[in-house]
This record gives sequence, C-alpha cells and structure tokens, in this order.
Amino acid sequence: MPMTFSNWRVDAIDGPQEGSFVAASPHGGFALTGLVVRAGAWVDAVGALFSELLDDGRLGAEVVGPRFGGPGGYGESVIRATPGHVFVGIQTRGGAFVDAVRLAEAAWDGRDIGAVRWTTWVGGDGSGGIERRPFLTNAGNRELLVGLGGRARTYVEALSGVAATVHRVAPAPFIQPRPMRGDQIAG
Repeated sequence: MPMTFSNWRVDAIDGPQEGSFVAASPHGGFALTGLVVRAGAWVDAVGALFSELLDDGRLGAEVVGPRFGGPGGYGESVIRATPGHVFVGIQTRGGAFVDAVRLAEAAWDGRDIGAVRWTTWVGGDGSGGIERRPFLTNAGNRELLVGLGGRARTYVEALSGVAATVHRVAPAPFIQPRPMRGDQIAG
C-alpha cells in the first residue's frame, strides 16, 4: 500500500535569508532516512538521504538528495536510520556555525511510530558550542521527518527538519465491468 504525507511543517530559521534552503523528499512516500555530514572544525555541508516507506515497515529504494554548504571539511560521516526505524527529530550544537548534529529515530512498523532515541553527535571538532532547541515531530500523530531546512553558505549556519504526517493509501479495488444488454453478442 503506498504512503502519502499531509500537514507539512518547517521550523523557522532565524537570521539572513541568503543560503536558506528547504529540501523535502523528491518523491511521494519517501522519508528522510539518512544524513551525510561533511565536517572539519564545523559542519561544512549536509546532504539528505530519502527512502521509500513500505507498508510492512521496511524501507525501500534510497534516493540521494541535494547537498548544502561549502566544499571544505576533511571527513564525511553518514547517520542512517536503524533498520525498521524512521527519523522523528533533529538537533544541532554550535555557535555561529553548526558544530555537530544528531537525529532522533523511532521504530516504524508500517502503521505506528514507536519509542524515540537519539543517535550520537556527528560533526566537526569545533569544541562544542551550545545545544540548540531540538526540532521534534509529533510521533504520536504519525508525524516523521521528510526533509531538511536550514541555512548554509561556506559552513552550515542553521539546520532543522521538515515534518509531515504519514498516511497509508488504500488502492482502489478493481471492479470487473458487467456487460450491458446492448453489449451482449448474439450467438
């Protein structure tokens, strides 16, 4: 059964609009299931990975989304959702630039979203900074992350999520047409 989304929500990003971005799933029924983080002292660039949500709770085909930020950094890390899980939140740490990022994941069985747990911090070695307010979905209402929003130029300055409510779409039943009187062929 295919999945679709409604009630899209993007967290507000303070500051200048230059370098602002929103990257949502390029196909219906695909959710954010990975984050590519390129970092040096700070997070230089981020990119989204999207996977199709299958009705039995598995993740299907993966699509690589766009990257945002600069060309710097010396290491690349990927945060992937644990099999059978989806992302339901994002949090950053830093000052003027994002130093590290982590994602909240929850079990997904194709119908309901389970208990939430945070991944480890991934990013630069820019000595921390402060933990910013997390962007969390309303997992109890079947809301999950379907994209990223933020601001990035040479470095990632702000990063948050795009949330949406997931719905299962029942396929329309196939009804065999019955012949009409005029459609009957005389034998």
